[in-house]
Amino acid sequence: LLFSSHKHNNGQPMWFTLGIKEAIKGWDRGLKDMCVGEKRKLTIPPALAYGKEGKAGKIPPESTLIFNVDLLEIRNGPRSHESFQEMDLNDDWKLSKQEV
Repeated sequence: LLFSSHKHNNGQPMWFTLGIKEAIKGWDRGLKDMCVGEKRKLTIPPALAYGKEGKAGKIPPESTLIFNVDLLEIRNGPRSHESFQEMDLNDDWKLSKQEV
C-alpha cells in the first residue's frame, strides 16, 4: 500500500503493509477497501492510534489523529498466517509442491 502525505516524510510517499502491525490500527481499519486514486480523510481515535502513551514527544497522550490520504498504488504484500494455514492441507507446517 502506498499513500502520500505532504507533511510526513518530506512530502515523499510512504509504503506500508496493512494488517501486519506496520501502522497504527486506525490506518489498518481506515484504509481497508480503498481504491487506487481514492482520497479519504481519516479521523482516528486514541484507542486506534497511540493511546495513553502518545508517541515519544511527537504525539501527546490521548490524541485523536486526522489524516488526509491519497492512495497512489497497491502492491501485493506478504501472505498472512491464515493464508499459509489454508495452503498447508496436511498440517505439517511445510508447503509441498502440490500444496503450492
